[in-house]
Amino acid sequence: MTELAVEATPPRPDLSAHRIAKRYAAERRFKLYGRIAIYVALAVLALLLGTIISKGYSAFTQTHIALDVELPRVESDALKNDAAAVIGEINFRSLARAALRAEFPEVKGRRDRRQ
Repeated sequence: MTELAVEATPPRPDLSAHRIAKRYAAERRFKLYGRIAIYVALAVLALLLGTIISKGYSAFTQTHIALDVELPRVESDALKNDAAAVIGEINFRSLARAALRAEFPEVKGRRDRRQ
């Protein structure tokens, strides 16, 4: 068998002006697509933050209600011995509810109570 030595020459790049112009145009399009992607991402981020702020700003508001609450009478001897324990046993939530019921006696149903 005979061996054939074939020497391959690498293809020469086509350096014609038309081909270079196409390459530069493709590079400009690629940069434009990148900028558009960044602007779209920033717009979506702004929309997301705007939505969060518009729906969540009400969480930063407070409501204060002045309400007269009648505290239960406690024996003075128990109060002298351990005031913290006596105060810890008082159910302040039920006291507040009772004061609200006394302030608004016409409210009966659940829907009315929520309002």
